[in-house]
Amino acid sequence: KLKALQAEFDKEARRNDVYPMTPIPFTDVPKMVPPNKTHFVYYGGVGRLNIDMVPALGGHSHKITAELVVPPGGAKGVIVAEGGRYGGFSIYVQDGKLVYENNTWNFIHEKLVSSKPLPIGNVEVATVFTIDPPPPAGKDVFSRSQEVGGGPKPGTAQMFINGEKVGEMHFARFGGFVTSITETFDVGRDSGSTVSASYTEPNAFTGEVKQVSIDMLK
Repeated sequence: KLKALQAEFDKEARRNDVYPMTPIPFTDVPKMVPPNKTHFVYYGGVGRLNIDMVPALGGHSHKITAELVVPPGGAKGVIVAEGGRYGGFSIYVQDGKLVYENNTWNFIHEKLVSSKPLPIGNVEVATVFTIDPPPPAGKDVFSRSQEVGGGPKPGTAQMFINGEKVGEMHFARFGGFVTSITETFDVGRDSGSTVSASYTEPNAFTGEVKQVSIDMLK
């Protein structure tokens, strides 16, 4: 069966004149998002989007806003997640509270937990990540090279529920999601390996995620 499939593939490849096929390095694969676009909207149920199909959040200031419907009795589960065990982020509800978890290369794990529980009904939750300014020239050269490059960067994470600030903490490094080449972006669940060790896949949200918007900030 495998040989038959290969023969069919070869036939179609020659018919469409795609040989020779040269592998493209992963780092050379272009992002499938407009370079100047700063506002993105994803609706509930969207899942398994390749990381190249969403804006590059790692190492960049950004805001994530989710419109939810929380049923009587509360909700739990993942609102939005990107990446997996070896790098990513997840915004989820656990024990009634909102959690914003950062996983950088599976070496740095940080959690921002809301000071208040998630209310019932129509709820808007938001997280804002603002990168730190780079260190002055001549100070800690290695760290400075990391800050001004395209890799993970330190910054301040803030959390809001219905416009009220319910948490803030400093992330040592946010980014490094590109190492998770088999992982994806999901709304309402965390597919594949999980970003967090605090739950198991898919940890689907038990309420409704109406939409998730991402705004890239300067």
